[in-house]
Amino acid sequence: MHEQPPFSAWFRARLDALASHEPKQLRDEVVPPHFRRAAVLMPFWYDDGIKTLLTVRTEQVSSHKGQISFPGGRLDRDDEGAREAALRELHEECGIPAEAVQTLGCLDEAWSIGGYRVVPVVGWLDAPPVLSLSEAEIARVIVADVERLMHPDARRPQEFERGGRRITMQAFDYEGDFVWGLTGGLLAALFRWAEEGVMELDAHGAEGLQGWLSMEQGP
Repeated sequence: MHEQPPFSAWFRARLDALASHEPKQLRDEVVPPHFRRAAVLMPFWYDDGIKTLLTVRTEQVSSHKGQISFPGGRLDRDDEGAREAALRELHEECGIPAEAVQTLGCLDEAWSIGGYRVVPVVGWLDAPPVLSLSEAEIARVIVADVERLMHPDARRPQEFERGGRRITMQAFDYEGDFVWGLTGGLLAALFRWAEEGVMELDAHGAEGLQGWLSMEQGP
């Protein structure tokens, strides 16, 4: 087996360190009662550098039409928990079987403007995945190089202001694809964990949710 380059070895070690992180949950009293529970799978593997998989949603899905996201969706009654839901969605959307994924840990629970509270599950694949996409859900995929995504030149933070409140949402430009919203926030949170050992969801954490709800209510 060839030795991985320094960045790849470092990033994989930082992913492994997620096992020591105890994910924080959004407090029920903060989350609107109509928000539904969901999970996403953030998959990584080595293939001439660390890669991750993003999906571009079709226009036929019920929510997040045309948006870039990690594989995932709402929890079903048959799911034992968020990890099982994330692995199921990865298989349904991309054809990657659960047994091909080693789950390493979770980021803190996040939220999306679509009305979901989301558990982000981080997984490792020992080999590049063989994909079989759901034509109804996935228009195409983006296999992104993590080192390039982490470069400062890829950052495109977005600011929103209403009612005297300002919220900054993290976003990335990757080869012309604009990765924003919850997906951008999850990437930024994972990258900060890798670089600083700090887990902060910023706009997609509890304070960000409170600020967004205040913006919706107006001044």
